[in-house]
Amino acid sequence: MPELVSAMAESQGVSINSYQSTVSGSSLEQHWKGEKDLLTRKKIAENNWV
Repeated sequence: MPELVSAMAESQGVSINSYQSTVSGSSLEQHWKGEKDLLTRKKIAENNWV
């Protein structure tokens, strides 16, 4: 999915970086708590979101 999003943006002349933090069947709570070795919150905190 990240590659698709980046390709769609590039086709419109927009350059973006996209990341994926998923584990099959994970809930939003598991992302928030960092369970299943998910790095979602860390990725959010490390990047400059403009």
